[in-house]
Amino acid sequence: MLLGTGYRDSGTVLAAGGYLPTAEVGGRLPHAWLTDDRSTLDLVGPGHVLLTGSQLPQALRDVCGLSPTTGLLVRPDGHIAARVYG
Repeated sequence: MLLGTGYRDSGTVLAAGGYLPTAEVGGRLPHAWLTDDRSTLDLVGPGHVLLTGSQLPQALRDVCGLSPTTGLLVRPDGHIAARVYG
C-alpha cells in the first residue's frame, strides 16, 4: 500500500514525499486506532462507509477536521469520496 497519494479532479495520482494524515476529498482515510483491536482501516469494507464526527474519537476528528455534525463518505478502496455537512 502506498500512503500519501491522492486523486485530484484530473484523475491523476499525485505522489507525496512523505505521509501526512489528511482528510481531503480524494485522499485516503487517515489511519488511527479506535480501540485496542480496531482501527479506521477496519471500517472500510465492500461498500461505501459514512463516518460521522460523533462516531469518532476527538483526536481523529481533529485530524479530519470534523465536528459532531459533519462526516466523511469513504469509498471501498479507502479514499474519501465526499465531505458531508449537517
